[in-house]
Amino acid sequence: MLKMPQVECAVINRFGPGIYIRELHIPAGTTLIGHAHKTPHSFMVLSGRLQMFNDDGSSYEIVAPAFLVADTGRKVAFAPEDTIVQNIHATDETDIQKLEELLIEKSQTFLDHSKGERYVMDGSSSSR
Repeated sequence: MLKMPQVECAVINRFGPGIYIRELHIPAGTTLIGHAHKTPHSFMVLSGRLQMFNDDGSSYEIVAPAFLVADTGRKVAFAPEDTIVQNIHATDETDIQKLEELLIEKSQTFLDHSKGERYVMDGSSSSR
């Protein structure tokens, strides 16, 4: 999927005392494959809906408003309509680069694909 056209998803980083919230605005019709999360965290669907896919091929739908605790690992989803989600992490860290190192693990496939590009959790990319 990395060789296919990539959809731009707006990302807003929010911070509070001991909390980091990564908000993602997903356009309708987008299929998402996330990086693997290293820790369980709170997850909210503020608007829209997501069709979530499990490793065993089964799926389930999350309809806003929804709150759940997301387990570790990689998530795959399809947004049939414009959707806003938030990943909520307990941390005092505010440096996005450090948060990325602490919270996610990028697959070797992604790293091989993105050589020459720098991707960060705020959705931006820039050449090295």
